[in-house]
Amino acid sequence: MRAFWRRFKNGYLNLSLQTKFTIALISIVVLPAFLTVFLFYGRLYNMVVSNTIRQEQDASAKTAPLIERTMDTILATTRNITGQNFFQELFYMPVSDSSEKLATSNHAIDFRNAVQRLTTDSIVTDVRIYVDFPDDLKALDTYPNTEDLLAPLRQKVLTGMVSSREAARLRRCFVHPSISVLRKNRITEIWHISVP
Repeated sequence: MRAFWRRFKNGYLNLSLQTKFTIALISIVVLPAFLTVFLFYGRLYNMVVSNTIRQEQDASAKTAPLIERTMDTILATTRNITGQNFFQELFYMPVSDSSEKLATSNHAIDFRNAVQRLTTDSIVTDVRIYVDFPDDLKALDTYPNTEDLLAPLRQKVLTGMVSSREAARLRRCFVHPSISVLRKNRITEIWHISVP
């Protein structure tokens, strides 16, 4: 052990002055830093974690009201649309009129105007109602008052918005209209489905 210490001392004394200063500076700076990190690692880690959690909580506190307002607007739009006379006649009452008579009725015009009013200067920019019509109403989505609002459910499946598994499940269910709401290139869908 003495020989090792003597060899270390002689080696250190034979070093150039610049190397000695470098070793001294490293020992003055690096060793206390390692010692501090070693002793206070748990506290530093807890400080970083708690700071990160606080920042995330602040961010979520800012975005939660925005999300709630957005969903309230979308749900209010849905309630307004489903409360329209044309919607009620078409989906909740027995229909005895032809598709032409339904599409050109005053209720259809009022429905289109209501949808345009709801999508003007709103976060809801477009409304599309996907529904499977009976054979005598298949042409209902081709009239000017309903062409941009109503679409067959198969069109939704063909555009890839519904997976094949979901499409198979939907064919077994009685599907009330699905209302798709476009908001800044993102589609929010409100489905009204009742399983038999």
